[in-house]
Amino acid sequence: MPKQISQFSAELLWSKIPSNFQARILEAVWCSHCRTAVKLDAYSVHGIGDSVILHGVCPDCGGQVRRYIEPPERQSPSR
Repeated sequence: MPKQISQFSAELLWSKIPSNFQARILEAVWCSHCRTAVKLDAYSVHGIGDSVILHGVCPDCGGQVRRYIEPPERQSPSR
């Protein structure tokens, strides 16, 4: 998966996510232009505090897409 220049601190947080979950996250990034989930191939990793934000381009329409990932301690429990 090609990546663009990223923030180092956010890369560290992203690297702590197991690779099988990273793959699942990258398979389901919402594109508001296409109104569907798309696979994110080219992306950069940024952070706000202890959260990770993936920035990329929709492979279908070329629009900007983002995926926000909260740290585990702030995620709601599964039902």
